Amino acid sequence: MKPAASTAIPPADGPNARRRWTELAALGIAAAALMARDSRSNAALPTAVIVVCQLPLLFAWLRGTIGRRSSSPIASIDIVVFAVVAITGIGLSIGLGRVSPALIASTGYVAGVIAIDALARLHRRIEQSLDAPGRLLRVVAGPWLALILVAAIILALPIAMQAGVPDYRHNFASHIVSSLHTAVGAACLVGSFAFSFADDYTTFGQSVIIALTQFSGFVFAAIGLSLVRPILHRPPSLRRVYIAAVFAQLAGVAILFTAWRTEDAPTMIERLWWSIVHAGSALWNTGIMMRPDGLASYFADRRVFLTITSLAIAGSLGIPILFELLGKKPPPEVLATNRLGRMATFDAFAALVILLLLTVVLFYFENPASVFGDWRPALPFEPSVNQPAMRDNRTSPWPLAVLVASTVRSAGLQSIPVSVGTLSWPSLVLLAAAMFIGGSLAGTSGGIRTSLFGLLLVRPQKRDIAMAPDPDPIVSRRRIVVKRFLWGLVGWLAMNWIGTLLLGLTTSAARYDTTFDAIASLNNVGLSTGLVHHLTTPGRLVAIVLMLVGRLWPLWFWATTMTLISQQTTQRAESDSASTDDSLRAANR
Repeated sequence: MKPAASTAIPPADGPNARRRWTELAALGIAAAALMARDSRSNAALPTAVIVVCQLPLLFAWLRGTIGRRSSSPIASIDIVVFAVVAITGIGLSIGLGRVSPALIASTGYVAGVIAIDALARLHRRIEQSLDAPGRLLRVVAGPWLALILVAAIILALPIAMQAGVPDYRHNFASHIVSSLHTAVGAACLVGSFAFSFADDYTTFGQSVIIALTQFSGFVFAAIGLSLVRPILHRPPSLRRVYIAAVFAQLAGVAILFTAWRTEDAPTMIERLWWSIVHAGSALWNTGIMMRPDGLASYFADRRVFLTITSLAIAGSLGIPILFELLGKKPPPEVLATNRLGRMATFDAFAALVILLLLTVVLFYFENPASVFGDWRPALPFEPSVNQPAMRDNRTSPWPLAVLVASTVRSAGLQSIPVSVGTLSWPSLVLLAAAMFIGGSLAGTSGGIRTSLFGLLLVRPQKRDIAMAPDPDPIVSRRRIVVKRFLWGLVGWLAMNWIGTLLLGLTTSAARYDTTFDAIASLNNVGLSTGLVHHLTTPGRLVAIVLMLVGRLWPLWFWATTMTLISQQTTQRAESDSASTDDSLRAANR
């Protein structure tokens, strides 16, 4: 329970840092030349220019790798593997009569090696900062924001968009902002994009989006572990959390692979891709879907229903909390004296209560025969038959209510329409409240987190103050916890109000639409009334800011809060230990 001593992060040495920056710059030039395409998806640059643009990267990487052979045996292996890959690419180029296979093979391999090396260094820095959440946020913020910009640039290129989709030639500023909106939505694990993920992006563009969500998912899982380490009796290692996340997704992919219909995924590759997208989307609480109607047509399939809901709940609750709940319980005397440990149990209990409450309430409120069945805004148009409103889908009302209840605080996974008139007013208020609360502190969902209300469990009680020889420190700790709770609650309410106001001022739409989409964006939930596809450029910029603030501000708030509570707990333990030692010495005299 006591935080371990922080380990200083060693600074990068000058020559290696310069070498890495040189390789990254050369990689940018090489990748830009390869991905440059015209409106017909043909190479926009002459072949000779593309070849010349690859040379700086190959030269810089080979020079650095050869120089490291004496200190790193892996460097020699890299050179041998690179030679094999390059020769294979050359053979394919000769057989196909095109130079692109050789360039893609050699540059792709070098880019992969550079990426793996960068991820390994970032992983080491994350492990060294697990006991300091604030420092960990600073460690990951730079690479995370840099990847958002890189992904936005790539997604703005014709190679990432299907032919016929309006691109930068139609409206340059709008397209760039829309691409940035998609990149931010993927990195913040929201999943609401300006374009359709399945219909408007090529396989390459979809791969960029999924890679960004996977990177962000693992990063935010590490931050979640760092935040909850003080409240866990036996916190798992970062490696264990990562392995559990990988195996959870693999299990989801294996189950979902057998569930997709032939008209949706006719080939083995497409079935595998659908499974990867939906398993990762559920676990990392991202609302990315392959069908425009979500999973509305798969509610009756238990394989899809149980897999998606289980992964979404696990991602919202957090893998570290699951390890704590499934692991061996600590001795009763530890549970009785450790109030911080109650927060983990509270998060699990709150998740269960909210799931049951939302399920029952949605099932009742969206039943046409209920008292509240007609208490809803006027319906301006009938929703799609492929995605009927909850009140119109009576073939599987319970699975639908469970799916919505398990994902509305996290992934969204929009499988029901939420536009004006499709939900009753009580259901709409409950959905907004659920998005506001969010998931657990250890999970990857958005919102202010259920753990905010768990703070009230760890504050010193009045009986502790009455029994303490010196009540002043305990009173101070109680005030600090209460202040943090009020600051988090009131601050987040204010941000949601400001977000709805800003989006309403920058987008010409009904207040219902702007309010719902602003709350969903700020709380990082992949739900939308449909407004996300029709935002103005200023409105889309506001949505981008809302998603970034909604992801970063709660993490900063909890990093400072958990650090403060941990320090207070440590000081209290040291004070109690000192008092016990003094009592023992007095008794020995």
